[in-house]
Amino acid sequence: LALLAANGCDEAQGYLFAKPLPADECAVLLAAGQPLYRGRRNKDQERAPSVLIVDDDEDHLLLSKLLLQKDGHQVLAASNTRQAFELLATNPVGVVMADLNMPEMNGIEFLGKVKLMYPSISRFMLSGAGDFATATRALNEGAVHKFFVKGQDEMLLRSEIRKSLRSNGSDQVMTDRELQGWRQGTTAGN
Repeated sequence: LALLAANGCDEAQGYLFAKPLPADECAVLLAAGQPLYRGRRNKDQERAPSVLIVDDDEDHLLLSKLLLQKDGHQVLAASNTRQAFELLATNPVGVVMADLNMPEMNGIEFLGKVKLMYPSISRFMLSGAGDFATATRALNEGAVHKFFVKGQDEMLLRSEIRKSLRSNGSDQVMTDRELQGWRQGTTAGN
């Protein structure tokens, strides 16, 4: 739905909404001018684009989520690409971080599809090893904006995520100064 709404489409038919209609009933429905009901969105979804992390390693998924939540980001997590595409379709996402090696679809292929479907989303590749030949290929193909080795350069990764969310038009992403103040406020209250 998010893809349809982002492209100005407010009319749809399918099993997600209702059973298929015969052509004449569909024409009556469209002529009525009723906009597509999108359901209620909570304030967090309206606030700012999320960071989506896709990794089949549940431990790394949890650690990455906790790391980014410290920076005030709304973080979505998927342990496979099917879940990731569902989250992309139903949530505003500004950055996707995907593991290189996943069972059903590798990270390069997944991020290539994300590029086709959601070209404005920043795409980061994560890998457990510094496979620079793969990183170079992914960067050259344009499927990936940045490549990071898991567990290394976490400060750089966090900084790049903040920059990407700001450049994608999210004016509600915390600046470094705001983040520092937010951290001081949360530690003072403990």
